[in-house]
Amino acid sequence: MKTRTSVTRLVTFVAALALPGAVLAQDRQSMNFRTMTVHYADLNISTTTGATTLYRRILDAARSVCGEEGYGLDERHNWQDCFRAAVNDAVEKVHSPVLNAVHHNSTPHAPVSAMLSR
Repeated sequence: MKTRTSVTRLVTFVAALALPGAVLAQDRQSMNFRTMTVHYADLNISTTTGATTLYRRILDAARSVCGEEGYGLDERHNWQDCFRAAVNDAVEKVHSPVLNAVHHNSTPHAPVSAMLSR
């Protein structure tokens, strides 16, 4: 059975203090660090257009850092956890009300559940 590195990933995005206008994606696995910087100095994130563009960049970075989604239920669940954590943390670290609104409007608010009956 093939083990996937994305299963054990804990991903956080942090604002890079030394790089104004950048968000850093960080993947911690054991003691290895994998990072991806998302630049946004070229964007006006106080506008919906700029915040939406940054949000797309954050989504792309999260996909890249979290790796392939996988096909098994556990792999998919772990990938989704990684992806959600990365995106949520990145949006929080940017401290932009407009980016928060874009994220809030793009995120499902209620968990999907299934009911079984006999």
